[in-house]
Amino acid sequence: MEGLDPYFSRYLPQVVVTCCVPVALVGWLFTVNPPAAAILAVAVARVLVIRYLRGNSRLQAGGIGPLRSRTGAAG
Repeated sequence: MEGLDPYFSRYLPQVVVTCCVPVALVGWLFTVNPPAAAILAVAVARVLVIRYLRGNSRLQAGGIGPLRSRTGAAG
């Protein structure tokens, strides 16, 4: 059970902060400047979709193999 201590005391709180702060920031920005918040929300959504699509295409193409060959690791 002591092995879970770093998970619950460090990792999990940081994940919660990492997820909540951007949402709160965009929410606050909507109250201050709605057009800027809308542009930011669309830009973030596009980045997330592009990263998701690129990640899936790399996995299907075996993207880890070329990385290992460049770093000199046995693969």
